Parts: sequence; structure tokens; C-alpha cells
Amino acid sequence: MGLNILRFNNLEVLENLEGVRQHLHTLLEVLDKAVAHGPIRPRTS
Repeated sequence: MGLNILRFNNLEVLENLEGVRQHLHTLLEVLDKAVAHGPIRPRTS
């Protein structure tokens, strides 16, 4: 029983991490666009 709870919790954490990763990706895209169109020029690496 304990193992089932552990497995469920791990799955839940992985799903939460995936959601966070997608939010971060969207946030970075928005920041990229804001920087590209703003007074600050993006650094060329």
C-alpha cells in the first residue's frame, strides 16, 4: 500500500514539473518577444 502511494506521488510530481516546464517555456517566449520589440536589444551570443 505504501508503495502505491509513493508511486502515485511520484507521478503527480512529474506531471506538476511538466506543467511548470511548459509555463516557463511560455514565459521565456513572452520575454523574448518583449525584449526583441523593446528598447533593450537582445545580446548576440
